[in-house]
Amino acid sequence: MPSFHRGRFVVGAAVAISTLALAGCGADGVMHRGSTALQYDGRTVTSQQLQTATDEINKATGYGIDPANVAQVLSIGPEIIKVGEKNGVVFSDSYLRNKYKKSTLSDVAVEALRVNDISQTLSNAGNLTKADTEKIAAQNATLNPRYGSWVKGTGPTTAPEPWISASPTSTGAAPNGHPAE
Repeated sequence: MPSFHRGRFVVGAAVAISTLALAGCGADGVMHRGSTALQYDGRTVTSQQLQTATDEINKATGYGIDPANVAQVLSIGPEIIKVGEKNGVVFSDSYLRNKYKKSTLSDVAVEALRVNDISQTLSNAGNLTKADTEKIAAQNATLNPRYGSWVKGTGPTTAPEPWISASPTSTGAAPNGHPAE
């Protein structure tokens, strides 16, 4: 499962979801609304909210993560929280704000830290089953390509994809980026 760890995005339950793969993003969705970073579980996180949360998490924890890390952790949140509740692993807002009190935390930062802490606790205790990880990967999420992508049935990518590309032409791709003559 995606989580924060010593400043790097890691896959804590790599055995459970060992097929995280890079895949292309569709031509619709959040990529056409640059201010939207992530949509999941009926929620929308703006790029500004994501950047603010990233800065707050880094200040509170010393991790050194980037917005893509936070977006990917948030994207698995709804199902991770359900699995946590099923296993008695629940962290309240007040607990998280007290635990990470080196910085004031926005609601987005608290949610990301909740998902991270639950994921780590479940992984460390061996409480993530294959069925749990399949449910997590089967949920719907859409990431702005600058923060990675979500592949339903697989989950979030481990690294952001190139998110700026030239519009395709009818003649196809030209070698070395030069137009065909």
